[in-house]
Amino acid sequence: MSDSSFSPIKQARRSKIIDAAEHLFVTDGYRAVTMEGVARSVGMSKVTVYAYFRDKDALFDAVTSAIASDMQHAFDTALAGDGTIGDRIIASLIAKHAVVHHRVRKSRFASELFAVKNRANAARFQKLDLGFVAQIADALSSNGFAARDAQILADVLFASSQGIANAADSPAQMAAQIGMLSSLISDCDYPPK
Repeated sequence: MSDSSFSPIKQARRSKIIDAAEHLFVTDGYRAVTMEGVARSVGMSKVTVYAYFRDKDALFDAVTSAIASDMQHAFDTALAGDGTIGDRIIASLIAKHAVVHHRVRKSRFASELFAVKNRANAARFQKLDLGFVAQIADALSSNGFAARDAQILADVLFASSQGIANAADSPAQMAAQIGMLSSLISDCDYPPK
């Protein structure tokens, strides 16, 4: 059931449950979280929580959906911001990965959470990633890159940023290293002469 099918009060209650569940998943790990524990943390009955989410997997799905939505929003906002196309692409990649770092990667249970996400929601995140790559390619094409070159560069930038984000110890390290990818864009000869 989507948020739009609920009244404002029920939407707020549902959001409160999702926020509490995210906090518990990050602090306690997926295996340790129970629907009863989520209910207790939001001061609701177990019956109320089950009225919104059929089980822990459905609740985890809602949490990952919220994170995916925030990643898309951060990416879009940065890509539409000020600066050169290179600046905006780099900022969008940093913004996308910062959401993940601040919300999941900081957890001592990050490996477990990513494994559950990959088991349950791999298709959603694969589609999201392909969309990010397409947006980068479109932005490059709109700024003078040939379509094929734009696609290749978008693939390289996204894959590189993903590898950097996976290995980074901190958001600052991640941002600095992804920032170094700007040279890939600025070293290209565009727009064509």
